[in-house]
Amino acid sequence: MVELITENPAFASLDAVKNGRVFAINLNNVYCSGMRTLDGVLDFAQHLYPELYQ
Repeated sequence: MVELITENPAFASLDAVKNGRVFAINLNNVYCSGMRTLDGVLDFAQHLYPELYQ
């Protein structure tokens, strides 16, 4: 899935693609409100701030 973005020339100029910062996120954790909401937030946080989760 990530390769669809990173290998597409239309997205080559995006900073996220240039810097290797394109990630797949589990949408079940993002769109389902309730107990999985925290899991979705953690998914985003781990990709946005990987140095905090090493």
